[in-house]
Amino acid sequence: MMRQTRNVGPLERWISVLTGVALIRASLGRRAPVARLAAAGAGLFFVARGASSFCVVKSVLQRRSFLGERLNDRWSRARAQLSARRSAGIDTLERLYLAELQELHSAETQLCSLLADLSAKLQDATLARQLGGYATEVGSRCADLARVLRDRGLRAREHTDQAMRALLLETRKVAHVPLPNLRDAALLSSLQRALHFKIAGYGTVAAYASQLGRTEEAAQLAQYAGRDKQLDAKLTEMAATLVNPRAYGRTHPAEGWNGERRTRMV
Repeated sequence: MMRQTRNVGPLERWISVLTGVALIRASLGRRAPVARLAAAGAGLFFVARGASSFCVVKSVLQRRSFLGERLNDRWSRARAQLSARRSAGIDTLERLYLAELQELHSAETQLCSLLADLSAKLQDATLARQLGGYATEVGSRCADLARVLRDRGLRAREHTDQAMRALLLETRKVAHVPLPNLRDAALLSSLQRALHFKIAGYGTVAAYASQLGRTEEAAQLAQYAGRDKQLDAKLTEMAATLVNPRAYGRTHPAEGWNGERRTRMV
């Protein structure tokens, strides 16, 4: 017989027992037989849960979560194997360059979609406007990258950038932070990680393009990297002067908690 693993802590046990006893007592005062049985059954469930330190419902939910993680892991491995087969066909710098362009197109497409969804999540209007304007710029970039790939007979959506997908998954997670000012700080930080990733990517493909003699494309790609660096610097400034102080509870960087003035030391 399989031994049951305890999954209910001491505090939960006492709460379960007390809840169960209360439900059983409440069932005695019920007139309707169905309501009496339902309350008594629920009470017995909670008493048994507390007495045995084991909850079958929690156990099932934990197994489902574990199964979901295993399935996601298997799916990720399968995609990695498929990507490995594709990478095996990259045998020249030209092909590497084009594959990286496809990855960047995927990264920009994913980011553009996320930025469109974040407008309702941001508390700071200045930050929202800044990212709204950037979303328009990213959309134009996607079209430019797709055109370069199409001119070489390639599909823009051939490769999915898994690294950007992972970064933006974390961004979507922090979008559920309940306090608006804290949410702005978390989103800004997460978006800057994505920007740093893209800056590195554009710098690399610009170097490839230069080596291949594609000077116009190299200049355009370097310009994209430069623009992302400018935005990153702007977001850093906003974080230091607006977003982070509000998240900490200050109305101004030179003010303390709840607006109390701080003494500056010179």
